[in-house]
Amino acid sequence: MKTFKNSDDGIAIIWVVLAAAFIAGLSTVLIFRATSNSDQQLAERRFDTALFVADSGLNAALEQLYLDPDFFNAPTDPTFPDESAEKQWVLGEVASMDALGTLDLETVEGGEYAYVRPEDSEVVYAIGFSPSYVDPDASTRVIKVDYTPDIDNTYVFLPNFGIASGGDVTVGGNGVGGIKGGAHSNGDLVKGNSKTEVTGCTSGDDSNDFEPDNPAECGPGVGVTEEIPDVIPTEFHGLSTVDLCIESGATVIREGGALSAKPGKPCTGAKILASAASYGWSRGGRDWTYNGGSTKSEVFFIAGGNAVMKGDSPPGGITVIVDAWDKTMCATQGGDLSISGNIQLSPHTSAKDLMFVIGRDLSMGGTSDVFGIMLTHEQFDIGGNPGANNAVIGWGECDTPGSPEPTSQIRGAGKITYNGGLEAPLYGGKNATGLVIIDRWDELQ
Repeated sequence: MKTFKNSDDGIAIIWVVLAAAFIAGLSTVLIFRATSNSDQQLAERRFDTALFVADSGLNAALEQLYLDPDFFNAPTDPTFPDESAEKQWVLGEVASMDALGTLDLETVEGGEYAYVRPEDSEVVYAIGFSPSYVDPDASTRVIKVDYTPDIDNTYVFLPNFGIASGGDVTVGGNGVGGIKGGAHSNGDLVKGNSKTEVTGCTSGDDSNDFEPDNPAECGPGVGVTEEIPDVIPTEFHGLSTVDLCIESGATVIREGGALSAKPGKPCTGAKILASAASYGWSRGGRDWTYNGGSTKSEVFFIAGGNAVMKGDSPPGGITVIVDAWDKTMCATQGGDLSISGNIQLSPHTSAKDLMFVIGRDLSMGGTSDVFGIMLTHEQFDIGGNPGANNAVIGWGECDTPGSPEPTSQIRGAGKITYNGGLEAPLYGGKNATGLVIIDRWDELQ
């Protein structure tokens, strides 16, 4: 006769199996929830980021309208029953441009943007995609701006001083003269020698050696900070008629941002079948030398190089914008401009009184006659007398180690003569509000 032993082993095994199944199920739920939370957080980040990306697109659209008030890239917008229909129309126009190969996407941190400006309409749309336009899970947000053109309020910068810098300045040599004159530093304004004079008003944030000589009508001479906008050459590219480019080691001449290139995107315009020499230029490595002898009056943009001015400008003038090839903040490589000898230079008529926009340092010697405003990203050294009427402005809050000019100064026989009345277009006019008055800003839902 068989007998059975009473045992809990089977029950224990069942409990172990059930517990394992429970834990596995719980783990699956937790993993699912964690994955869901992670996906939700990613979607929320992309949603937030897309709005910032769209805002960057709005800035670019306003800059485009500043440079070309008649710009449009879409047909006249129809009447919309609601915001949703309007948003779908905008996205449909983006898709149409994509299908035609005309969609101009720009990449910024967090995603890509595009903008749509309908023909015969005072409205512009900016669209932000995060992480990208082609990502199937991209967040898309659309900003709409109603605006009013303000063609009588073109933004120009009017210098208050013959010399101004966001950093320290030493004014020696023959100082600053002219009807308006003046000198300012957002650091220390230092007198280079006891005989140096500055006509007009002087001021400095930290110190000012010229304060005792200020005329009675001047305001405080110390503790004064002036807004000195950064000098970023690509922001002036919309003025360029000719881009001087180096492509695969070869010299290439292209139409600039005032013609077929997109403003702010050098060396993207149509190729010009002409030699650099026909425009008065020669090139050795990254150094471009203006030798003169040309009758072509242009606004030149040098993409990733240095400029050496050795020749006279033609009737109608030239303006030179020189950009660095490595624009790491406070470690900029290139973008310098130097002047020597006895040459005559005046700005191109389309650039008002803007003579130079310099991506790093300005070095000036000799007795050249240089009329107009000279803007420089870092430092300037004035060792010559450029004649009248001129003003030099340096952002000057950085100094790249090993750059040509470690400090901003007037020295030797140097002198700046500022009689006032000079104007620089685009400088300091961020977001192009000079030609566009924003009436209404909204996000389409």
